[in-house]
Amino acid sequence: IKYEDLINTFKINTFAPIILTQSFLKELKKYNGHVINISSIHSNLTKSEFTSYAASKSALDSVTKSMSIELSPEGILVNGISPAAIHTKMLESGFKNNYGKIKELELLHPSRSIGSPQDLSNFIKSIVDLNSKFLSGSVINFNGGISNRLLDPESN
Repeated sequence: IKYEDLINTFKINTFAPIILTQSFLKELKKYNGHVINISSIHSNLTKSEFTSYAASKSALDSVTKSMSIELSPEGILVNGISPAAIHTKMLESGFKNNYGKIKELELLHPSRSIGSPQDLSNFIKSIVDLNSKFLSGSVINFNGGISNRLLDPESN
């Protein structure tokens, strides 16, 4: 792991959500706002060469839980979403234009699909629209069922 990569990953995935929340704290209090942090399946289930990313998303999960303790009494709901594969440019770049592997990844999910950015944004909107004061401090899986499947050499 290169030190610069580790620091940059934490700056983007962990420190930025903290700084952004602090920057908008006055408005969040005024309007009983929502903070929705975007975590990753990698915070709980990961793979080789994802140490920096996985650690930064695990830290974000912890930040989400801590923020909910501190901000929920102020009327601010804080939750996280932990998606698996979402069809983005970042996902595509990870496959270096080997789109056949993206299809294989789709089939690994029990839903037989990869989430779309629209699916994810609709899910986030549904959480905000629910506006339940009791839903705070949660990190919710959004992963097509893949976190429930043990992948081993004998089965998919």
